[in-house]
Amino acid sequence: LALILEFVFKNTFPIHAMIHSIKKSYIQKSYQLVYNDGSEFQKKYAYKKSNFSNKYTKNKNIILIFQEGMSSNVISPDLTPNIYSFIQESISFNNYFNHTAATYRGINGQLMSGFQLLGGYNKENNGFAEINKSSIDEKFSNPKESLPVILAREGYKTIFVSPHFGSFNDYIRHIGFQSVLSAEKMNLEDSVMYDKLFESLELQKPHEKFFIVTYLHETHLGLDSSDKKYKDGKNEYLNKWYNTDYHFGRFLKKFKTSKHFDNTILVFTTDHASYPSVDFIKTFNSKSKIFADNIPLIIYNKNIQPEKLDAKHSNSLRLAPTLLNILDINPPNHFLGHSLFEETKIDKEERLYVEGFDCYINKNGEFVKIDFFKECNTVKRFYDYNGF
Repeated sequence: LALILEFVFKNTFPIHAMIHSIKKSYIQKSYQLVYNDGSEFQKKYAYKKSNFSNKYTKNKNIILIFQEGMSSNVISPDLTPNIYSFIQESISFNNYFNHTAATYRGINGQLMSGFQLLGGYNKENNGFAEINKSSIDEKFSNPKESLPVILAREGYKTIFVSPHFGSFNDYIRHIGFQSVLSAEKMNLEDSVMYDKLFESLELQKPHEKFFIVTYLHETHLGLDSSDKKYKDGKNEYLNKWYNTDYHFGRFLKKFKTSKHFDNTILVFTTDHASYPSVDFIKTFNSKSKIFADNIPLIIYNKNIQPEKLDAKHSNSLRLAPTLLNILDINPPNHFLGHSLFEETKIDKEERLYVEGFDCYINKNGEFVKIDFFKECNTVKRFYDYNGF
């Protein structure tokens, strides 16, 4: 029925959008995962021929910041001066985009360099944010490699500093973190989160290796700044980016005085691009039409030479192998992505944006929709391997 209605009303946009939503919901509800052992994704190494010298970064600590919903075009000297200046001190990538959305898919997808079908919320009310702990435990009964799992095997202490309470933290634990430091009763603002992040850093012992990850949520769609305002404070989009940048600047200043500064790599990125709402497009003169866009990836350490590099329209599947490349850790894995420093052809999956059964391919900066079941078979098989 959905297919018939879609054909009849294909030129009537509101009705077409409604029918597409019904069709999408039906497919997701009726789709059955078919388990496979993932052997086709098995790799012996996280990277091969890399042009990155990890002489000064081998086995260092990492702090990884996921800023909620951040497209690169929000960064400017005026609105986000601290992040803008941070780029000048770091390795940063242009033409680098998110491979999925939203947060639940985005964080796990980057840490395991793969795709998952199930997001946080859906119309069937069985997303990861909507199910109980035992259901989350069941879905993760056969956990896959992720960056925290791999680093724990290498002797790293793995910590996630969370702004949320409840099921989000159950989900994060199952990604492979040994410790989740979470909110107790209410979601924490970015100003508080950057203080908690620094406190977590300072608690680490000098002789222990650590991987600390955090997610800052106050730039989420629909939220306004709880603290700093941009100029007259009338635009929530400008307010929240100005606010989080201010507190990032506070953190960065303290980080540079930390006892761990010399031996820690600071990485700043996002869970996914900014949602292209009407107001976002208007505020930032954005050309984005889907939930995919250029996103920041900024890598800093006092021994890393600042450089702007071209990711050549590849995606965030490449985060995990890139960080392992920098650390000179090269284990077997099931990653779909390659290191951004690796001299290799970019695979098709590294040009895809996939949200459930919606699939787009990035053709030199333009996202072109393709048929999931005809042209995204590798993603489908990874869903089956991942198990959710």
